[in-house]
Amino acid sequence: PIGKTRQGSSQPDFVIWGDRHAVGFFAPLQELSVARGLSGYGIYRHGTIPLVGVEQPPAAATQDFSEAAIRFITARQPRVVIIVAKWVAWVDPECRLESTMARGAAETQPFQIMRAALKQTVDLLHDAGCKVCVVGQVPTSYKQSPVYLTREIARGTKDLGTVGTLDSAHRETQAQARKLLQSVEDEPGLILLDPASYLIKDGSAVVIVGEDPAYLDSSHLSTAGARLLLPMLETIF
Repeated sequence: PIGKTRQGSSQPDFVIWGDRHAVGFFAPLQELSVARGLSGYGIYRHGTIPLVGVEQPPAAATQDFSEAAIRFITARQPRVVIIVAKWVAWVDPECRLESTMARGAAETQPFQIMRAALKQTVDLLHDAGCKVCVVGQVPTSYKQSPVYLTREIARGTKDLGTVGTLDSAHRETQAQARKLLQSVEDEPGLILLDPASYLIKDGSAVVIVGEDPAYLDSSHLSTAGARLLLPMLETIF
């Protein structure tokens, strides 16, 4: 549970569902929920695509988990479902995916499989009466990790503001992932959010917030970094 605890079968305000990248959003959602009296749930599983209709062999249990997540969501009918994932990994041509949808069984390329699964998932959530918010990926780079930053400081680097991934590099590496999310942008009631707009300043990703690192590693936000996304999350509610 995230935010205000409600008794009985009250409709939650939100559910956030994703792979490990969703965890980075829990802290700012908790902060926002306390401030606004919101209640919600977090569902995540490391390395598991938060969509139905797609399987990651040989780990057959991944689709079972996603279907269980959908049952949980449709039973509680939250006002908003927030979906977070490392999209760029799942549309990589080398990624091994299988479609579990009859209409998509002929698809063999990860991008086509993911596009069909994303549309089916959004449609299922809309049919359950939920508004759907799909969040793009945060900027990633090994240079953003605390280990790398510590080495740079030890070498005497004074300005860490240019260490983070460049905006141009982020857009290039995320091109296919962005295309995937844009393929459903015309779905009614769907919101697409781009965290990079809040994490990239002066042309490169923020790596330090005050005195704290913005990332836990190359791609997962720290609590300090995640708080930069509060203004983005506020637009959902």
